[in-house]
Order: sequence, then structure tokens, then C-alpha cells
Amino acid sequence: MAHLGGAYCQSVSALVKTQELMASFPLSKRPFRPLELSENDRRHFHTQATELLGNALQEYEEFALIRHRQIDRRRWKPVKSHENIAVYRESRSYAASRSLSVEDEESLTRTLVLGPSGHRRGSRSSSSSGGSGSGSISLPAHQATELELLTGWGLSATEAREQKKRAKSRSVSATNSMEQLPTLLGVGNIIGSLDDVMYGVAAPDCASMALKNAYSHDDVLDGDVLSAIEGPSQRSPFRFLGIKWLVKSTTTGTVKHKLVSPRDLVYLEATGVITRGDGVRIGYQIMHSVKLHGCPELLDSHGVVRARCESVHLFVELNDRTVDVFLKSHVTPNGNISESAALQSCANSLLYCSKTVHCSQDKKLMWRLQCSANNQNARKPEKVKATHCSICNKSFGFLRQSVECKLCSNAMCSKCTVERTLKTVDTSGNRRHVSKFVSTSVVELCASCVATNMQTSALMLAREEVMSGRFGPIQPSLLKIFQASVNIMRVHHFNQKEALEEAAVLSPETLEDATTVNPTWTIPMDEVVSPNISLQ
Repeated sequence: MAHLGGAYCQSVSALVKTQELMASFPLSKRPFRPLELSENDRRHFHTQATELLGNALQEYEEFALIRHRQIDRRRWKPVKSHENIAVYRESRSYAASRSLSVEDEESLTRTLVLGPSGHRRGSRSSSSSGGSGSGSISLPAHQATELELLTGWGLSATEAREQKKRAKSRSVSATNSMEQLPTLLGVGNIIGSLDDVMYGVAAPDCASMALKNAYSHDDVLDGDVLSAIEGPSQRSPFRFLGIKWLVKSTTTGTVKHKLVSPRDLVYLEATGVITRGDGVRIGYQIMHSVKLHGCPELLDSHGVVRARCESVHLFVELNDRTVDVFLKSHVTPNGNISESAALQSCANSLLYCSKTVHCSQDKKLMWRLQCSANNQNARKPEKVKATHCSICNKSFGFLRQSVECKLCSNAMCSKCTVERTLKTVDTSGNRRHVSKFVSTSVVELCASCVATNMQTSALMLAREEVMSGRFGPIQPSLLKIFQASVNIMRVHHFNQKEALEEAAVLSPETLEDATTVNPTWTIPMDEVVSPNISLQ
């Protein structure tokens, strides 16, 4: 009994300590010194992100075109699903056989070419001490391999089986030592436009990260942008390339999992939209853990275990209202955590994409409310007391009170009022202190404004955010063109691309892209992925 009582006290103490650690997040002061990246570092990260994107696109094309979006049920086992997106994990046996087949292929090729003694077959050297090329016959590696396969020279069946057993043992041992979770695959579709999805995905600054995490409901405790290599621009408002930091709890409903320490990630993130050669637009989000001297582990100072993650999200525009989703993730949680809890936590992170459109709609609404408030403060119109509801046209009275729409300021009755709960983050702050606290407010809107918000272009509002200077300074000439394009859109009902082209013709300056971060260091961007891939 004494032993059980002691174990219980230790569990309670550990639970209290873990809860105290998690309660300290989000941190009011940034845990790392300002991260300064050299130009070579920035180019390296840009190249790395481009390569990761290229690999992901190849995997998606194999899944969509060759496998016709069909899941191999022997390889992939279901973990979790939400709405139209399902997450699967790779079976251990398939992962072991896959790594084994790669190792066997390399070993077989090496043995066939070099032979058991390590000398290349098909090459006969002269015993004389003459010139190095005298008396030698050398076949190309691929020809030697073909000849040796045809003659049946190589490993015996028994030797091959023994080598396979040894390789499998090494593969399992390596997997256990890395503590890597099974590969996760997410597939499905999202109802909405690609621009809506990417407006919910993109988070180029700390405030955007906090807002996105609030909508994800993914047990994210803290996060920050440590270094922005490339930020959003007028042409590419969803573009971001930089280093981020994220803290995530692994709590679930059981006390056992609540004893697990939070995990943090320091990772390279890249987001944006590219256009394939056939005109198909593809949104992407890449996360890849990096090890930087300026970002030490926080286990001793904050009780956080450093994890590793390699994740890619692809969003392929099938039509105006449907986006195909392809997600893949490799996570090494490190420390003491059960595989089931870690898998559920990682699956939840992947499933956030199903909430991106909802996040985008609320972000659009908040931006329009902010712009409306600024316009009303500038005009300060005289208010006239309304007598009828602007929606149903019924008269106001004792039983029918008047409510003002926060967006258009029209009067409406309570039955025509739509209440929306919105989340906001204070965007003020500096490099050492930044606000990450999300506040919630309920706003009253008319049904007409809600419907208009659904149809409003997320791409247009994202560009307006960029041109407002929120993410960095804007070139005056580009701001003039953008303001002219907005006026053209309102007067002539052009789409945004047509309006920008018309505004560029009317303006003496040329219409060029404005990078809002590191304007002196830019990499040329190519909108079409053919034949080379370029981040947007």
C-alpha cells in the first residue's frame, strides 16, 4: 500500500509540474536571441525547400495519375478522419520491407559489379608494370551488371536469404533507435477555393500563427517566426519562406498522456502557390526540422522536448469549389511518449487543413470589419434612425428591436441578425516582446454581408493586407498601381488580374513584384512549374 501511495503521489506531482509548464505558454518574451541568417544560409534553405517541393509533387503525381487516388490497404492503415479527409499510417511490415528492398538492391548491385572479392568483374588488368591502360579490358558498369546477371553469377539463394535477415535486423534496430513514428499519409478534398484554403494556411508573422493555431484546436501552446527569409508580396500574397518555432502539447483525455512533456519544433516552413505547365494551380506548405546553433533545446529551461518533423501539404485546385488534398508526414517525437498518443497528435495536425476554409472566412470578415471601421471613422456620417428592417422590411417596434450590422451599418431586426464569433490577435510588438494572446468577440451581421463575405476573393483581401504594409514596407509606385486597380475593379467590375494590368498601363511605373522581407536579397520567381520548380 505504501508503494502504491508513493507512486500515486509521484504521478500527481508529475501531472502538476506538466500543467504548470504548459500554463507558462505562450511566453511573453521570446526564448531565443534574434536569429541572423547569412545570405548563403538563405540560399541553402531556398534550395532545400525547392527540392522538397519537387519530391512532393512527384509523389502526388504518382498517387493521382498512376494509382488513380486509390489507397493500398495493405500498406496504409486508417488512423483518423474528419469531414472529407482521412489520415493513414504506414504498416511496420511494409516500412521494413521497403527499407530492406532499397538496401538489398544497393547490396546486390554492389556485389554484381565488384564481385565477392571487391574487384570489378569485366575488368582484366595486365600483370606487367607497363602503362596503366596497357592490357586492360573494362566494361561500363551497366554492361558488366547485365552480363553477370545473364551468366547467373552472384549471390546464392541461401546467401541472399541470410543477407535479407541481417538487413531486416539492422532496419528494425535503426527504426527503434530513431524513435520515428510510422509515415502518415492524408488524402481527400476540401470544399472551397484554393485561395480560401491558402488564406487559412498562410501565416507569415507571429500574430498570424497565433490566430491559425486558435482555429486549429490542435493543442498548440506557442509559436513564433524566428527568421523571415521571404515574405508575402503583391503578386504572391501566400508566399512565405522562413524559420519558425512551435510548441505543442501531447495531452489527450487520459491522465497518462497528460504526464508527457510538451514538444517543440524548430523548422523551415515554405508556403505559396505554383502553377503547373497545364495551368493547374497547386498550393503548398512544407515543414522541415532544422538544427541551428541559435536555437538550443529548451528542456532544462522550459521542460520542452525537441522533436523533429518532415511534413508536406499539397492543395491541388480541381475546380472553383473543390481542392484535392495530399499530405505526408514523418515525425520523430523523441523522449517518453506512447506511439498511439503521438500518432493521434500528428494526425490532428494534418487534419487542420479541413478547417482552413472556416479560418479563411473569419479572417476575411475581420479584415473587412477593420477596413469598414477605418472608412466610417474617416467619413463620420450622420446616423438616421431607421424605422424598418433592411432585410425583411418589417417595422421596428416594442417587440421588434433594431440591431445595427457591424459591417454595412444597416438596421435589421433580431430575426435577420447573424451572430459570428471571431478571434483576433494584437499585431503590435517588437523583436523581443510580441503579443500572442487571442481574444474572442461576438459580432452582429446581416445575412447579406455574410453571403457577400463568402463570395469575396481571399486572394484580393490577402493582397490588400500585403499592400497595407502589415508585413513590411511597400514600394510607393506599386502601392499607387494597386490602389488604381482597386478603383478600376469597383467601377468596371474587372477581375483583379485585369484591373492590375489596366492600372499598370495607366501608371508611368512598371508593375513589378514587391518583396516585403529582405528586399535587397531576392531570388527570381517563376510562376509556371515547367520544367523547373520555383517557390511562389
